[in-house]
Amino acid sequence: MRLKQNGFIPIVNLPGVGSLLSRTYDVYRALFSQLAGITALIAASGFANLFISGILSALVREQPQFVQSFVSLVNLGILVAFGYLYSYLFAAAAYLVHEYNKRGKIISVKKAFGLARQRFASLYWIAILLALVLYGSSFTGILPILFSIWYYFAVYIVLFEKERGTETLAKSRYLLHGLFMKVFGRYAAAMAIMTTFLLAIYYLSLGIPGGWILALFLSLVVLYFSFPFFIAYGYFQYRDVEAVERSTPFIAFRSERAAAAAWSIFGFILIIIGTLWGLMSQDSQKRISDAFTVESAKFILPLIANTEENLEKLNSLFNKFDTSPAVPSDLNEDELFPDYRLQGGDYPY
Repeated sequence: MRLKQNGFIPIVNLPGVGSLLSRTYDVYRALFSQLAGITALIAASGFANLFISGILSALVREQPQFVQSFVSLVNLGILVAFGYLYSYLFAAAAYLVHEYNKRGKIISVKKAFGLARQRFASLYWIAILLALVLYGSSFTGILPILFSIWYYFAVYIVLFEKERGTETLAKSRYLLHGLFMKVFGRYAAAMAIMTTFLLAIYYLSLGIPGGWILALFLSLVVLYFSFPFFIAYGYFQYRDVEAVERSTPFIAFRSERAAAAAWSIFGFILIIIGTLWGLMSQDSQKRISDAFTVESAKFILPLIANTEENLEKLNSLFNKFDTSPAVPSDLNEDELFPDYRLQGGDYPY
């Protein structure tokens, strides 16, 4: 049998959304204190990241544009550095869920960090790779949405399976073959639940003086408690699709890996171009913009002129043929369709 790029699934019986939510809640309740503690560390590091970046941006607010752009680049580097910590904490939370689901017992947070230490660097690399793929395809509109769903399970695959790098992205897409809409529906269901909570908070706070402060606080609380829930929810989604029996094994085809690598490289190039552009002075940016406009006009205007010339040639060619109507155009319906008039019928149009 010839192997296809993705496994063929003859019958798919994924558990329903109710079952998925029930299993997720059971694990969430059992591991609540451990997951809440790790989430607190993620939240604290996130606020520290925002605080440092905010201070640096405020200090150069009145400085020239290239100085502000340089600080933006520094802030990006700070975010990347904090991402290393985020990956470590996420991996620890995922291993807590994994060990409880696999062995039926709660491991200590220290042991979860020990397990995460073995794989979080690979997770960090996948997170950067996926971010570059999404950024590189952002101008297309639809591709980032598709990529975010195709590669949804990459963060779990890199932790619990042997694949690395672009193989991880390819394996995630392989798992979704034939299950795209089912997985999307499960993800949309969870998003709808959280969105309902956030909208309820917003509307309940409308009539309260200073309600926006209360709404902001409660929204942060909802996000805080929902984050570990979504870690477990994503883990069980991954386990469900991974358990589906397929007729062909996974093969990391070179073409699919090359496509992911190409989008990531393009995303990196866009970041470099944007950074260099921001570091230029306004005069330099204006000169480059004017030169680009002129060169674009030199390229496009001849194309337009050639198109108009070709259209004129086509018109002159068609005018050489007799294109007069088969019957005089001044005839009315009774003269064109006498039988319908005599029989009192409707005209055929």
